[in-house]
Amino acid sequence: MNWNQFLQVIQPIPPTFWGVVAGAGFTLLGAWMTNRASLERQLKAQAEDRDIRRAQDEQAALRDVFLPAAEALTVGMNCVMRFVELDLPDTAVTAPYVERSAAVSKLCLLANSATVAAVSRFSTELNAAYARLQVRRLPLALQKSQLDFMARNIDASDKERDLWLESLKQDNLSWRPDARRRDAIERNLEREGERYALATKTHRRLFNDLFVKQCGLNEDCTRESIALRQAFVGVITAIRAELGLAGSQLEIEQTLAESLRRANANIAEMLDKVRRIIEQQAKQAPAPNAGRATAVADSDVTIQMQAVRAQVARPRETKPKHQAV
Repeated sequence: MNWNQFLQVIQPIPPTFWGVVAGAGFTLLGAWMTNRASLERQLKAQAEDRDIRRAQDEQAALRDVFLPAAEALTVGMNCVMRFVELDLPDTAVTAPYVERSAAVSKLCLLANSATVAAVSRFSTELNAAYARLQVRRLPLALQKSQLDFMARNIDASDKERDLWLESLKQDNLSWRPDARRRDAIERNLEREGERYALATKTHRRLFNDLFVKQCGLNEDCTRESIALRQAFVGVITAIRAELGLAGSQLEIEQTLAESLRRANANIAEMLDKVRRIIEQQAKQAPAPNAGRATAVADSDVTIQMQAVRAQVARPRETKPKHQAV
């Protein structure tokens, strides 16, 4: 079919029909354009919703990583004051931080360069503080072990002294006392009492010395803790900036400086009281070159010995002999 034949076919169609066709075409075109614009708006809204949900999911994932890491670093700062507790083993001092240190590694995998740099600087300073305090703590821990060993020996000597004292009492109550046995018991009791008194005096002197050194270690731990808390401001600022939280570094520094000022005042007051207690104990303590006889005379061993000897010196009631019938 050529063009002339096509025109012959459509020529009999009335113009009204073509008007209806044109109106329907414009209607379809308007509906298509309206649907297309609505579809574009829907696609744009869905893309925005996906972006918002993705950002929220990313923020939630970062919070799940950053908050445990910040908690681990805070625990690490608190472990600084545990170096003063000499009863703890060396491995137990930083154990709470070591158990949570994996969270810091996760943070370094997901955080940006600024946060990683702040965390790395703080971790370096924290490990350096641990090393310095560990060097200060080792001699004190060894002296604490010696004091514990000496305290166990004092307890054993006290029990041994009680046994000899009981033996002396039993010999005094017997009807046929043995003079040589009693003299041996008295010599052993005196020797054990002298050893007990000397060990007690040495233990008291070493304990006071350890207490003074422990106070010095406490001051070092306090200084390290204050320096670490000041360095922790950079970590907090970087984490808050990456999480999109409000707050400037200056405000955080001012808040932390005020809390540190109050903490320093309380610590200074506590250390001043401790120094006064140490000075009073030093004034009341006996001279370091006092003889062993003075230590024994001041102990309760001598008092017990005097009481037992007084009982021994009393005239015993002799058992009446049976007269022969």
